[in-house]
Amino acid sequence: MTKDHELSDLTNKTTMMITFNYPPQIGGIETLVHDIVGNYPGRVIVLAPRQKGCEDFDRVQKYETVRVLCPSSSLFRIPFFFLQAFLICRKNQIHHIQSANIFPAVVSMLISRLFKISYSIFAMGKEVYVLNTALRSKMYRRLFQKVLCSADRILSISDFTSGEVLKLGVKRERIFKIPSGIDTKALDKFDSQRFLDFKNRVTRELRIENRQIILTIARLVERKGQDYVIRAMQKVALTNPQAVYIVVGGGPERQRLEHLVDELGLREYVKFAGRVPDEDIVCYYRFAQIFILASRLVEATADVEGFGQVFLEANYCGLPVIGGRSGGIVDSVEHGKTGFLVDPEDAEDIARAIVVLLNDSQLRESFGVYGRKRVIEQFDHGCTVEAVKKGLGGVYL
Repeated sequence: MTKDHELSDLTNKTTMMITFNYPPQIGGIETLVHDIVGNYPGRVIVLAPRQKGCEDFDRVQKYETVRVLCPSSSLFRIPFFFLQAFLICRKNQIHHIQSANIFPAVVSMLISRLFKISYSIFAMGKEVYVLNTALRSKMYRRLFQKVLCSADRILSISDFTSGEVLKLGVKRERIFKIPSGIDTKALDKFDSQRFLDFKNRVTRELRIENRQIILTIARLVERKGQDYVIRAMQKVALTNPQAVYIVVGGGPERQRLEHLVDELGLREYVKFAGRVPDEDIVCYYRFAQIFILASRLVEATADVEGFGQVFLEANYCGLPVIGGRSGGIVDSVEHGKTGFLVDPEDAEDIARAIVVLLNDSQLRESFGVYGRKRVIEQFDHGCTVEAVKKGLGGVYL
């Protein structure tokens, strides 16, 4: 029996998901994996790290979760997960293994060979891109190249990621692109009175009354590109003095970014909101006029954006978006329809895009309307689940 036939014959059987990223930890991979396993029609066993609050989270899920006490390093986790996966396969008839990344896929490959089970891998971005650089040893690259090429399916979240997987020798017919969808229902939880209270509080705290808001929601790390947006605000302030850039999020770049703001004399035009509660995120989207994330490739660390779900969230909330033309962002931003793609290391290019949108309310509205429609039709979580079903050749039917 061929591997492809095995995959198409998995309906209502048992799947094991091996993941190093899983709730209650917060993140894009965590959310994606949780939503997918929640839609399996058959039995599911999730193998995930033990973490604070996991007992309460696991108790309310409709599938079984086995937690592994292990180190935080991805490579050092492999033997701990292998032992637990081996025990699970000894006690259960597992028909397919899914891995949420290339690191747990090492376990999947070994278990696959021992028990003759098919396996698939979700490919996100950086973890694959770095294999095509000189930042990893030849032995490291060969290991994960073997893991990827041995998989029955690679589920990629962007054309960029698919291209990086192809460079590693994976056959094109085994790579399936899936939309990295968002939870639109969570963004629909909007209370008008709470928003009014939020708006009054943030306006008062940040001193931004009667301003046009340009918004970034992201960790403060080099890849996210807040520094070039701050530099662009020098240009924007000359023609649009009512504009203000609100930076939501925390991270190691905070001090450097604040020094940059002081150096450029932009305290009136750049405001740091810091980390905010999850319930405030949708309020910030509703409060702003433009969303921007000028992410770039940081070659020194091979840090790159695999996709960019925040653009979809902003679009769904009616905002036009501006994204850095790098990595998988070209899949999440449809240039000239949902927003603009810009050179993430060109402050003048970024400033031009911001000014165009600030000065054209009809264009902002048209980008927002089309962007929301596009998310509903192509990037809702349901779209992701259906794409995974198709990619795995019937496992979800």
